[in-house]
Amino acid sequence: MPFVRQALRALALGAGLTVAVATPSYADSTVNVPAGATSVTVYGEGSGHGHGLSQYGANAAAKRGLSTSQILGHYYPGTRAGAAGGQVRVLLSTRPALIVGTRSGLTANVVGSPRRWRLTHLRSRAARTATRWRATAVSPTRSRLSYRKGGHWRTYAVATGQLQFNARGLPIRLYAGHDSGTFRGVLRAASPSATSADRDIVNVVPLEAYVKGVVPNEMPALWAPAAVRAQAIAARTYAVHERTTVHRGYFDVFKDTRSQVYRGYGSEQRASTRAVDATRRQIRTYAGRPAFTQFTASNGGYMLANGAPYLVSGRDGYDPVNAWSKTIPMSAFQARFGSTYPLRSITVRTYPGAGGWVETVTLTGTNGKTNSIGGVAFRAWAGLKSGSFRFTR
Repeated sequence: MPFVRQALRALALGAGLTVAVATPSYADSTVNVPAGATSVTVYGEGSGHGHGLSQYGANAAAKRGLSTSQILGHYYPGTRAGAAGGQVRVLLSTRPALIVGTRSGLTANVVGSPRRWRLTHLRSRAARTATRWRATAVSPTRSRLSYRKGGHWRTYAVATGQLQFNARGLPIRLYAGHDSGTFRGVLRAASPSATSADRDIVNVVPLEAYVKGVVPNEMPALWAPAAVRAQAIAARTYAVHERTTVHRGYFDVFKDTRSQVYRGYGSEQRASTRAVDATRRQIRTYAGRPAFTQFTASNGGYMLANGAPYLVSGRDGYDPVNAWSKTIPMSAFQARFGSTYPLRSITVRTYPGAGGWVETVTLTGTNGKTNSIGGVAFRAWAGLKSGSFRFTR
């Protein structure tokens, strides 16, 4: 899964961290926990899951003269250039209503039906001067179209089916609490279930417009152009892969790190838009199918395999190694792993050929009992920046 933009910002602020060309390979290790210890310290590198393209690595590679295709070939070996278009359906939010702002050209229609209302060319003056429009559920199969005037909502129409708003491709303002924003394409009120009174807000948007709303939220737009173009191709491919292989019903991708971060038209930036336009329709394929182009903030100097032939483990000579450490109090171990407390030792087993990326952590108590947990699960529990870590310097 792609990383959260805040992780990139945190790494950028950590300019004083240790930086090297590549990390040493860490063998499996066991550390003894001294009696009476109040905490243990974890040492690691990188940020994110380590699979696929390293964004810091791509930027460093671009600065060293690698082209966009060379960067993609390094992080997705064996993939080839392909092309894709069409639309992407993005799940933005789940709320009691879909509410949009009035704008020129705004229309509403029933999904899959010719029934349509031109909301800026209405006979009703009150409706023409409305500030917002709303789609809500009347029943599992019927929807209400309302407008806001003078601080009150007034019904304009009730229809069978689900409603959506469009403005001839122009951006539409969505009012949805912390999910508010401005989006191109169609804003649709989908029913999450046959009995739900809520509506899933889905943005049906052209693929290129979608990528323009992703790239600046996943990589700084002013990074090296070849790296931003590589990010654009990776993001486009990721969306097409999800659309093709994951079947979620009425949407294809999430708007957050469950897929990749998308904030729509309001987040677009000129530099990243140039990168998207320069790579229009370009994707990466493997065996004729869209590749699963995962990307991460920083892999700590080693790539980690993830099941696909092009997501491999191995040294990454381009990623700057962003080192970090975190102290975990023994009270946290006691609360979570009480059966092995007090701890006598901690054993870390790493993936072969993947530097410090941890496969399992085994805790051994002074009572002889053991508790093994996967590296990913341990990282989540401890709140670590990445899964490349150890308990010794």
